[in-house]
This record gives sequence, C-alpha cells and structure tokens, in this order.
Amino acid sequence: MKKIIYSTILSMSLVACGGSDGDESYSPVNYQSNGLGFNDITNGFDVAIHLYNQLNEKQIEKGNITVTFDLNHNSTFDDGDIRIKVGNTSKVPNIYYETNWTGGDFIVEYNKAGTIMSVRPNSGVIVGSNNILTNDIGSVAYRLTTFNGGFVSNYLIFRINRAFTATHADVPLIKQSLNLISSATPFNIEFSDGVSSADYIPAKDVFSQGTFTDNQYDYTGNNNEIDLKSISIRNI
Repeated sequence: MKKIIYSTILSMSLVACGGSDGDESYSPVNYQSNGLGFNDITNGFDVAIHLYNQLNEKQIEKGNITVTFDLNHNSTFDDGDIRIKVGNTSKVPNIYYETNWTGGDFIVEYNKAGTIMSVRPNSGVIVGSNNILTNDIGSVAYRLTTFNGGFVSNYLIFRINRAFTATHADVPLIKQSLNLISSATPFNIEFSDGVSSADYIPAKDVFSQGTFTDNQYDYTGNNNEIDLKSISIRNI
C-alpha cells in the first residue's frame, strides 16, 4: 500500500529566486558541468539531488533518476501528476549510455487520466507514443566540491522549464501542473543504477513532504553511487 509520510528528519525546501535556504544545495563548488540550455531557463524550478558518495558523472551507463510529484495528494501517480525522468530511461537491456549525466535523457511525464504524455527532446531512445517533442523542457547540471584532492560533496540539479515551447493540445494542462509544484507537494525519488542497486526518498512507493535528509547506507545492492542524501527545490 502506498502512503504519505510527514517527517521532520528528511529535508526539502522551496525558496524564491535569489533567496537562501540555509543548506548546502547551492554552495560554491570547484567543478561544475551544465547541460544544453541550462542557463537559458528563467521560468521554472530546480530540483537538487544530493548524494553521499561521488557520482561517476562521465558515465550514465544504465543509471536513471525518477522524481514523482503527487499533485492531488492521493499517494499514487495518476491524473494530473508530474514525473521527471533523467539518465538512461530506455529500459532496453542492452543499451548503455556512454555519456555524462548532463547529456542524458530528460523527460517530463504528465498523467492524463491514465495516459502518460512524455515531454522530451527529440533525442535518445524514443519508444512508445504520446511523445511531445520540444527543445527546452529542461536540463541537468552537476556540481562537485573537493578539498586537497579528496571528495567533499556532489549533487545533480534538474532544471524544469515551466514555459517550454511545444505545439500540442495538452501543453496547457502540463504547464498548469508544473505551476502547482511547491514545497507542499508530496514527492518520491528513485535513483537506480539500472542493474541491481536502488535508493529512494523517503522509501519505495512512499510519498512525503517537508524538509529532510535521507539516511545513509539504506540503498539496495552494492553500488554506493546511488546512495541519496537529500533533495531541495527552489524557484528560478
């Protein structure tokens, strides 16, 4: 059974452009990589995914991250909800992405009464129907902090464009849902290596909201790159 957990031990925040939420989400870094069009998006929001261990940013392989927003607060992904998918979303066993995380798939899914509409660039492995193609739905950035050559912290930023351009009858509905996403929206995150390891915030098939950090070492499998630390969200 899916359920919503309200917790004070996990962390997520929504701050206005130029504001500060007091965490490390946007601290200075000594390495950064931005995906195509990342800095061109001025009407949207960022989802920062912090990790406990250093990510191999240069190789996605079969890795993928899914962020689901439960806009109608009923603990399931259904009508009107939004889901963001990043990385290798092909689900094809023999397809490995030999590219960095800023250059992988970026898909925003909208649930229209059980039909999944996929807003995505015209690139990568495109399967199924109901694809809405656009060049500006969003982008990924990577930030890494080191000290004396040692790892300190790293995170990915998913930047979603609320004002993306596409010619499709359902675009207004999708934008309406994107505009409703806030710190009060229940969410779930899954980070999988696409092989045997996965981690979730707060847990598999569970939604939560509030401000919190995930426990370390609670992932399945033996790939510690996918050990999620926290999520933060802010408007841009």
